Amino acid sequence: GPELPSDNVLAVHVATEVDEYFKNSKIMNEEAKMAVGRIARLDKRELETGVKLGKGGFSTVWEISKVSLFKAKSGGNASMKFSEVIKENYGRKNFGIVKVGDEDNRSDWKDTDLMNQEHDRKQIHKHHLRDGISRYAIKMLHSSYESDPQQHFSGIIDLAVETRFLSVIRHPNILKMRAISLSDPYKSNFFIILDKVYGTLDDKINEWFREHRKNNGCIKQLMGGKKAQEKLFNERLLIMFDIASAVQHLHSLG
Repeated sequence: GPELPSDNVLAVHVATEVDEYFKNSKIMNEEAKMAVGRIARLDKRELETGVKLGKGGFSTVWEISKVSLFKAKSGGNASMKFSEVIKENYGRKNFGIVKVGDEDNRSDWKDTDLMNQEHDRKQIHKHHLRDGISRYAIKMLHSSYESDPQQHFSGIIDLAVETRFLSVIRHPNILKMRAISLSDPYKSNFFIILDKVYGTLDDKINEWFREHRKNNGCIKQLMGGKKAQEKLFNERLLIMFDIASAVQHLHSLG
C-alpha cells in the first residue's frame, strides 16, 4: 500500500484544520491563549489507568487509578525541578512541548510557567484520589492511522478542538479539564485529563423514570409518594437550571 505520512507531517495537516476551525472564534483570543499555558502537563508514563469508563467515535475514556510523577534527582526551586524532569525524560532544551493555542511557539517556557507546572502537577498527584476513589479520567484516541486513516485524522482534530475549548472554558456545570499531555496536541499520542463523571443525563433520566413509576398511583400517593414526587420534580428542575446556566455561558462566549 501507499507509504503512510509521518506523525510530524500528519500534525501539520491537523494544525491547519484546527486553526481553520477557530479562525473566526472569539473564544481563542490572546488573553485566552495566555491562560492556556498554565494547564498542567503530564506524561503517559506518570499515569496508571483502571477501568474503562466509556468509548466514543474517536476516543476512549479510562479511570486514572494512580499518578506517579517523575522526580528530579537534584534540588532547586520549582522551576528548576520541572525543567530537570523534562530534560531527563525528553532530552531537548525546549522540552518539545507547546502551549495549546500557541503551537508554533516552541521556545523555552518562562520560570513562572515552569513553577506553575511543578505546583499544579503536585496538586493532581495529591488529590487524584478521594477516600480511595479515583477523581480523574484520561481521554485518548483509540484508533490508529494504519487501520483507518480518515477516522484517525478526524479523531486527532476532534481531540485538539475539544482541548482548546476546555482549556479556556470555566464554569461549575461544565466538565473541567485538569491536565493535558506533554506531547504535541496534534499527534496521535496526545491525551487530556478530565474530572471523572459518575453519571450522565441519560442515567438520571432513566433513574427519574423508575422513581416516577414507583411513586405513582393512588395508594402510593397516600403512602408518601406525593412527597417523593415533589422531591423528584425539584431535583429535575435544579438540573435543568444547571444545564441552562452552562449553555448560557457558552453562548456568552460568542
